[in-house]
Amino acid sequence: MLHITQEIKMKYKNEIFRRKGYRDILIYLYNHQIREVNITNISKNTETVQYALIVIYIKRLEKYGLVSTEKRGRIKLIKLTEKGKEIADLLIKINSIMEDKK
Repeated sequence: MLHITQEIKMKYKNEIFRRKGYRDILIYLYNHQIREVNITNISKNTETVQYALIVIYIKRLEKYGLVSTEKRGRIKLIKLTEKGKEIADLLIKINSIMEDKK
């Protein structure tokens, strides 16, 4: 299990924890691991609808080692890495705790 440490916080500069778009993308990818996902799927099914912004987020998540991409013709497929799955799982747990407190 991945533990959120000061080192991890510094590495990600809290960016993925502060911006809803990153969280939405990671959680969407986590919930749709069985099928192939591209940027269009993400933009249609998350609140982050701006295609260009999703492209930027995906590039950053790839830089952090949380997603990997594969080009198939004109389509770029996106999937979570093992580290990305761990982070997404933590984000889902945090969301669940926050929902319980409402």
